Amino acid sequence: MFDTKINLSAKDLARFAAHYWPNAERVERERWIFGEFCAFGGLASTVPELARFAVMHLEAGRDRATAPLNEKSLLEMRETVATFGTDEQRGVTAGWFFQNHPQAGRILYHGGEVDGHSAWLSLAPQVDMAIIVLANVGGNTAERLNGEVAMVVIKSML
Repeated sequence: MFDTKINLSAKDLARFAAHYWPNAERVERERWIFGEFCAFGGLASTVPELARFAVMHLEAGRDRATAPLNEKSLLEMRETVATFGTDEQRGVTAGWFFQNHPQAGRILYHGGEVDGHSAWLSLAPQVDMAIIVLANVGGNTAERLNGEVAMVVIKSML
């Protein structure tokens, strides 16, 4: 993955879309430049790179020797670490949140938002589905878009 970075050059920054806050005047926001990876952001990527990452996770358990991580480790990342209270259908794994869907199986997801950019990646390994949303509007924009796309995609698969 060559376009997934922490330290961004001027050329990298020039590729960024202008970004905005939801429900606010559409004035381009100044970018946050972290220069390090933080628990709340700092990693920049692209749809093609995230697609490679998603494929690596979707192919886990299919005896693919090309994955940079051990397939056993990728499969362990899907296992429940904790659930949300008494709701056994929703919780966290090592690196993912999850929600069990009656037809699509376990849906793994992770998202984030930093100052006007939002991102969301969902994987449903049992039905070989990935959805990637990168938005240049902050808040829960990418999460909402992912939900809308997931409803359409899952419905079309069933």
